Amino acid sequence: MLRELDTVGRTTARLGGDEFVGVLPGVTNDEQLDIVQDRVHVNLDTNGIQASMGGKVHTPGESGQDLLASVDGLMYVQKRERREERRVEQLSQLEPEARDMLGQVRQQLGSVGLSVKNFCELAAPDDSSF
Repeated sequence: MLRELDTVGRTTARLGGDEFVGVLPGVTNDEQLDIVQDRVHVNLDTNGIQASMGGKVHTPGESGQDLLASVDGLMYVQKRERREERRVEQLSQLEPEARDMLGQVRQQLGSVGLSVKNFCELAAPDDSSF
């Protein structure tokens, strides 16, 4: 699927694991970058693949290492946003009684300065499913 980006002058490569990088000469502004990212997302979604993506237009004088670190950070922001969207979707599918109960738990935890995530980390520190 990423081969479609491998047009004249463009290169995609695997960094490791499930991380890939695309070098897109000629993409000189955020609007062009958005178009490319949207095409990749549509292509992946069509094939049942969900992906988080970071992208940035290179700033003159910026090192490759700084550019990659910036893009990596943007990818993790998107990953967190997608995770939160899934949580909201799951919460919307709960029965009203369960939503009310969860709200009460959040309120009680908040009254002692904890979030549900903090509480779960305290309750099961070795369980990464929270």
